[in-house]
Amino acid sequence: VTEAVKHATLSRLEIRSGRQVGLSASGVSNLSVSQLVVHAVGTHGIDMTQAKASTIRDSMVYDTGCSGIRATGGNASKLEKGGLIVEGNTAHHVALWKRTYMPGIYWGGVSNIYRNNTVVYSPHNCFLGGGDFEDGVDNLFEGNLLSDCTFETIDSGGFYTNGLFATAFTNRGNVLRGN
Repeated sequence: VTEAVKHATLSRLEIRSGRQVGLSASGVSNLSVSQLVVHAVGTHGIDMTQAKASTIRDSMVYDTGCSGIRATGGNASKLEKGGLIVEGNTAHHVALWKRTYMPGIYWGGVSNIYRNNTVVYSPHNCFLGGGDFEDGVDNLFEGNLLSDCTFETIDSGGFYTNGLFATAFTNRGNVLRGN
């Protein structure tokens, strides 16, 4: 899906058996993705980055070579909100090829919501973002279930964000509750 796509819906599709990304949607605006099943892909399942006012809902992603869902939007330095909603998704058995820094859900940006998602069986992180990876400002994480994460690494966590290169101060106003 190209960035020229605006106000579109992708729903009730199965995307499978590809060597690269299952669904790539970079720079989109007002794209609604719902009830997708994405599996057996070589890299990321759903890759919605630099998006605005878009949603990924009620989808299932599994058996991916890299990340399950990548969802970023907004820019802190430009004071731009992403307005993404990532809700009710399940990602499991991810990072089958690249085992580290490939979470079930990769997050970043400004004023996005990550709610009621389930991420299980991720060898490194279940959620990864913010800090040195992306802007991470005023995001909401609630009602997410993380299980069976970080079983092949040390010095990590199921929900992981860091500021190794002195950028952790960019992670302001994020709320984690009921996870």
